[in-house]
Amino acid sequence: MLCVGVLALAGVLPAVVHLHGNEPWGAFAFLAVGAAIANIRGVTTGRHHRLDTAMAFVTAAALLLPIELVAFMGLAQHGIDGMRRRYPWFAQVFNISNSTLTAMLAWAVHREIVGTGGGNLRGALGALAAGATVVAVDQTFLAVMVRLGHRQSFRSTRLLSLESVAVGLVPVSLGISVMFFWMNDRWFLPVALAPLLLAQRTYAILGRLTESEERFRAMFESAAVGAALMELDGRVISSNRALQSMLGCGDAELSGRQYAALLAPDDAREEEDLFGELVRGERVEYHVERAYVAQDGTRVFGNASLALVRDARDNPRYALAMIENVTERKNLEEQLRQSQKMEAVGRLAGGIAHDFNNVLTAIMGYCEVALIRVDAGLPVERADLEEMEKAAVRAASLTAQLLAFSRKQMLQPRVIDANEIVSDMEKMLRRLIGEDVEIATVLRPGLGAIKADPGQLQQMLVNLAVNAREAMPGGGRLTVETADLEVSEGSTGPGGAPPGRYVTLVFSDTGVGIPPETMPRIFEPFFTTKKTGTGLGLATVYGVVMQSGGFIDVKSEAGAGTTYRICLPRVDEECTASEYFEPQLTGDAGGETILIAEDEEVVRKLIREVLRAAGYEVLEAQDAEEALRIHELHGESIDLLLTDVVMPGLNGIELAGRLSSRASGLRTLFMSGYTGNATASLADAAFIRKPFTPHELTRKLREVLERPVEAAA
Repeated sequence: MLCVGVLALAGVLPAVVHLHGNEPWGAFAFLAVGAAIANIRGVTTGRHHRLDTAMAFVTAAALLLPIELVAFMGLAQHGIDGMRRRYPWFAQVFNISNSTLTAMLAWAVHREIVGTGGGNLRGALGALAAGATVVAVDQTFLAVMVRLGHRQSFRSTRLLSLESVAVGLVPVSLGISVMFFWMNDRWFLPVALAPLLLAQRTYAILGRLTESEERFRAMFESAAVGAALMELDGRVISSNRALQSMLGCGDAELSGRQYAALLAPDDAREEEDLFGELVRGERVEYHVERAYVAQDGTRVFGNASLALVRDARDNPRYALAMIENVTERKNLEEQLRQSQKMEAVGRLAGGIAHDFNNVLTAIMGYCEVALIRVDAGLPVERADLEEMEKAAVRAASLTAQLLAFSRKQMLQPRVIDANEIVSDMEKMLRRLIGEDVEIATVLRPGLGAIKADPGQLQQMLVNLAVNAREAMPGGGRLTVETADLEVSEGSTGPGGAPPGRYVTLVFSDTGVGIPPETMPRIFEPFFTTKKTGTGLGLATVYGVVMQSGGFIDVKSEAGAGTTYRICLPRVDEECTASEYFEPQLTGDAGGETILIAEDEEVVRKLIREVLRAAGYEVLEAQDAEEALRIHELHGESIDLLLTDVVMPGLNGIELAGRLSSRASGLRTLFMSGYTGNATASLADAAFIRKPFTPHELTRKLREVLERPVEAAA
């Protein structure tokens, strides 16, 4: 406001001077004061640009004053401002020299065109030429200074650009207006100064906006985390150096690409859904961890925070993503996990060695006793063979636990009644935990059905019972309960179960409880507080529950026992009495031709002897390639392929596929103790799990042979 008042008074000053008849000095005083004030109030419009409203007064001086007074306009313009800002002497000399030379050259151009007289047209042309000279010379001198002082090219300074020239023409044009008003009617000078003030005000606002934009750009570029500015359709507009370094590409390569396209395919689909919710206003912001694909194809990981950038009317204008590169942290975490795995393997080795050595000692000892009796011509004791069988069953149980906790065991799920499983296992559990522990079962009548592997469920019951017995060394009570549970919307069930219908199995003991420091690790594989053992009991329980699509929750209090609450999804299907339908046998078993594909010789020989003793014709192959050759010779006579799943070269699934393409009526029975990554491919196939007994094998084989062809695959 002070500037406005001073300039308004300056507009009246020429009239006062004119009354005293001091024409050149009066004009000089007015123009010099105006140039000094305008220079102090100059507006910055860029790094090397400013709206120099003082040039309006310099231009008017070049058109109105004699050369002697024009020569002092540079000093009048920059003298006070230079002292106030304490510019270095060389900068002050340049500024004064630039304005002085600019004004004198404009004066010379004007006088050359107008001459000693001339009409209005010549005067107008002279004024325009002088104004163009002011802009051209001033901008050129500034560009040369920046070029020499900062070693920037003329193009990079943008001082000679059309935009910069247009900005310079604004005050020059107003200076020409000042000249015409001075010559015709000086009382109208405020009319010329008003646009000058308006231009200064406008460019001041634009200057602040430019400064704000440059400040944002500087923050955006120098941010330690990656940043991407996007349109509301997800297209990247701009990216900073951190993001470009993270992805190994430049801004030009990122601009125009869809943000979701920067992500790994498994994250891209979810990102599109979340970004859509953000744009539609269903989310204010969101924070996720994402895997990004770098330029060289490698994956890098980032913690991304996305939010909307709104305009002055609070309407969404852009989306901004801030991405912290956590690849190194993820790599360190993976190294830590690998280290923990190696430590766990060390613990496993001790526990497994202890248990398996006991099993092998029993098998080898009873086997040697049997051989000694045979060599002596004595009969083999049945009790010895039974002990060998028990040891083998123990070994099979141990491997089943290993596969269960690692979730690599081949599931054979069917619709079952949990009450029936608990009832069938109750007698065995009583013998297992001893007479000093009381077992109570509370089974809900009409319990809903679940779909699970009965063998795994039984294994889970055994492990929990053994765990409870060890928690009650002096005796106690174990309660097993079943119930239906419905988790409503907006709430969660035991173990974080989402809304839905479940069947719950609750195991409660009155034992010593679990110490608080141990609770976080109870499901950790190989972790045990006992002096011996593998630490797989509760890890197996956890693996069975997770593999069955369920949830588990544990509550314990020192000295007050432990309660395990398991939720398994309820299904609306009828319970089946058997894994498959009961076959209708049409005659004596045997007589069919079986092709065996098994790479383990001892297993292949055992199966061959069992099947031949049962009356089957047997063809055997040690791998898939040999099985294909045998089928070429005996294809029409082969009724069933009995193949191991995991074999060198072609696996059993690939072998079955090739043979089925040759003979569509060929039945297949898969066998394996470990299916690797083929579990999903065997979901609907006939399967028998190793280890199996001869009786289990012949029963399963007969079952598959008696099925209709279309149901046997």
